[in-house]
Amino acid sequence: VQLYNERVFDLLQGNSVSSGNSNGHGGRVAHKSQWGATNAAVSGSNSNNNNPFANGSGLKMRWSQNSEFYVEGAERVACTSAEGIMSCVKEGIQRKVMGSHRMNVQSSRSHCVLTLSVKCCEDPTLPDETLSGQFNLVDLAGSEKQNMTGAKGQLLKESIDINQGLLVLRQVITALADQKTRDHIPYRDSKLTQLLKASLGGNSLTVMIGTLSPLDAVADENLSTLHYAAKASCISNVAVVNEDPRNRLIRELREENSFLRGQLALAGAAGAGGGGGAGAGGGVGV
Repeated sequence: VQLYNERVFDLLQGNSVSSGNSNGHGGRVAHKSQWGATNAAVSGSNSNNNNPFANGSGLKMRWSQNSEFYVEGAERVACTSAEGIMSCVKEGIQRKVMGSHRMNVQSSRSHCVLTLSVKCCEDPTLPDETLSGQFNLVDLAGSEKQNMTGAKGQLLKESIDINQGLLVLRQVITALADQKTRDHIPYRDSKLTQLLKASLGGNSLTVMIGTLSPLDAVADENLSTLHYAAKASCISNVAVVNEDPRNRLIRELREENSFLRGQLALAGAAGAGGGGGAGAGGGVGV
């Protein structure tokens, strides 16, 4: 999905799932973009006529019972190979909103999140006992200053929304890094932080990669990026294995049963050894 002007859009809408693998994409059927173009990137003035997301309402963010945000109606594509995943990634990138200004010929106009949900079965004889995990790969658009980019009109509005999302993200990271303020984390202040809640303060391990520019003119942005990274490194999460509660109970009962059987076997062996010794002693006495 991409977060464009504080609205969430699905970059894979229109895809379908196939049980076969004849197309070479790991079981996924690739479709042409619903906007009839292989690249929906917008450049130059970023005109609304060329941008299919400019006037769209976007998808709704919902709050689930397990205390997590999710995107309602987002497309889920089943992939059985790395090629299938890369096919989805390439198609999503082609639909991502791009623009150009004085500082960057190809400037991201949105934040993007790629979510990979993975399930595995450690024991083939127990297919119902699975472990699950989720990878959130996030591409954040960089902060922008209007006097440097020369952005006007739609580009300026996009810059304002990008900077607003990054500001709330900094507030969330600061609050998470400070253990005293973790009672209230302002996730709801931006859809960006709603999307990243599980990655920032949930059951997760997170790596942040910051990019810096060698230009003296953007020294402030470089310092801001380093501040982001330094604060993020102070966040402490305890990640645990994602396991179905019923499967976990079954596994624990099996482990307990195996342990008790082992204890009984040891007790039986000790009893048998003691009895044999007494019999042998009695034989010698006779």
